[in-house]
Amino acid sequence: MNWLYFCLIALLWPFFSLAQMDEVHLNDLKQLPNGTEIALGFYNKGDLITQGFILKHGKLSPVNNSDKLFEIGSVTKIFTTLSSMMVLDKKNIPLDTSIKSFLPEDSADDINHITFRKLMTHSSGLPKYPRNIVWSVLRSPSQPVLHYSDKRLYRYLKNYAPKLKDTSIYQYSNLGMGILGHITSQLMEEDLNTIVTDEILDKLEMNNTCVGVQNVANQKVKNSWEFSEITVAAGGMISTVNDLLTFQKTVILKNAPDEKINLTLAKMETKQFPIKKNISMAIGWKVNHTKNSIYYHGGVTREHKSILAIDLEHEKGIVILTNAKGLTRKENKILKKVVFGHLNDNEQNLNTFQ
Repeated sequence: MNWLYFCLIALLWPFFSLAQMDEVHLNDLKQLPNGTEIALGFYNKGDLITQGFILKHGKLSPVNNSDKLFEIGSVTKIFTTLSSMMVLDKKNIPLDTSIKSFLPEDSADDINHITFRKLMTHSSGLPKYPRNIVWSVLRSPSQPVLHYSDKRLYRYLKNYAPKLKDTSIYQYSNLGMGILGHITSQLMEEDLNTIVTDEILDKLEMNNTCVGVQNVANQKVKNSWEFSEITVAAGGMISTVNDLLTFQKTVILKNAPDEKINLTLAKMETKQFPIKKNISMAIGWKVNHTKNSIYYHGGVTREHKSILAIDLEHEKGIVILTNAKGLTRKENKILKKVVFGHLNDNEQNLNTFQ
């Protein structure tokens, strides 16, 4: 009988320890707007666990939502960067190649210095959004990036003049990522969803993830943002916690069936330059060095907030997807606090899932 008791304790201990471990960090999620649904995924040395909640009047009520679709916003940029690097490799185009020859001939000379690497690391000098995106916003305020076309992009690039003299300075740019996706699509003569699906999603069996589509597997994301071919690469993906845990596992273990994915993921981890104290830029990822080196990216859309973070050294990861509404940065600061608190808490986390 004692033997059976200890076997049961050993089997169930991961779930008890997870609940104890996340007690403090989960309380931070209660600061999100009332009614927010939260899907969490944890990876630790081969073990995957999901949790789901709905926040109602300060209480987190459990719900099964590990296969529910959420917009992941700028977490899309990780997949855009990965697929673009794989396409460039196929075409034998180095990352430090100027993008000028892949754009209309009348693009401004100041485009010459912008390389693919600079687009992937937000060091191109391009602004967060182009000035003339205002026409897309005015046309459809509820879908502000839907109508930004290639014609408007080319018109902007024709007259482009960087505000930053030192273009090595980090300046986050949705525009730059949009251009990266656009050129990648031009190179393959396919839309970005097809490229990301063929290069990554199908190979990893991430069947509930796509780019620029609002419904998958008979699910539809309500009140979602729609994107144009130019803007979709910066934030147009939808996914689930289960799919993103699969991706995290691949990033950590480099166990994709296609070795090119593993090699490209490894290249993306190379730190490029510091952004500020304790934060540096890798290729596609930001890296937080406050305690452990945590590779991460967050995402914000009008109806959803998300974050994906990985501690490669300790083989741990966490995904948080929410339908928190609004366009303030408050919600993402809460998610970062939870993520970095979870992954930097070594003493607790090293005992988790043992």
